[in-house]
Amino acid sequence: DHGWGGNYFMMGGAVKGGRILGQYPTSFKGKDSTNDGRGRVIPSTSWDAMWNGVGQWFGVTEDEDLDYVLPNRRNFGCELFTAGDLFKDEQYATFKIPGCGGDSFIVDQTFVLGQTRFYRGDEEVALGEIYAKKVGEATKSTVKVFVVKQRVIETASASNRRLGEGKIVLTLKFTSNATDISGSAINALNTEAEEIKAEIDASPSIKLATVEVADAYVVTASPSMMPSLSPSYEPSSNPSTQPSLSPSLEPVSVLSSEPPTTQPSLSPSLEP
Repeated sequence: DHGWGGNYFMMGGAVKGGRILGQYPTSFKGKDSTNDGRGRVIPSTSWDAMWNGVGQWFGVTEDEDLDYVLPNRRNFGCELFTAGDLFKDEQYATFKIPGCGGDSFIVDQTFVLGQTRFYRGDEEVALGEIYAKKVGEATKSTVKVFVVKQRVIETASASNRRLGEGKIVLTLKFTSNATDISGSAINALNTEAEEIKAEIDASPSIKLATVEVADAYVVTASPSMMPSLSPSYEPSSNPSTQPSLSPSLEPVSVLSSEPPTTQPSLSPSLEP
């Protein structure tokens, strides 16, 4: 009834049932990558991801209309379900999300800002649209971009972070309907950094002053957004300690054999 990550249930004769979509926790122990302490589970899939497909089922099929009905939808790029993912009817099988199905790569971009604060959700959307347009023009493809995370790496005033310039790194996820574009995308971002800055400064949605846009570089890249059709059921010998940035849209067919713990986390978060 409260917290962060949770479960949503869909029922009905038209639903492709008997599946778990998104990423289920592998364990409820404190060291699990989905455990943020204090009983909070980090969600792998947005509320908007499910409602995107439900909205299409209700007849809201145009991107502009879906953005109006689901204003936070643009914060999740291609990590949305279509009506074809959720419902049996063959008429939904062709439903696609523009800018998805090809390359997917993560980029870190450093900004020097007029003050030290994070971009708001609406500012993130505006940034994503600027980057998508720039990379789309350079690669002649349809591109989606959203902010995965933000982190402060330098502040001018440690005693008062509201004053002075600050430096933050944005981790951006790029997806496209084309392949082999990551090199061209990074080249465009770095050679046109001043143009990007000018568009950010001119955007009425972005209130945070940008002093400098530094070089961007690819953190991870993959040739395709399509998941493996033959997943391994063996545990990794070197498991990640971080939550996935790209949760699978395929159903989970096998749950963890490890029973959930009955004790609370021994390492609660010290953050408020």
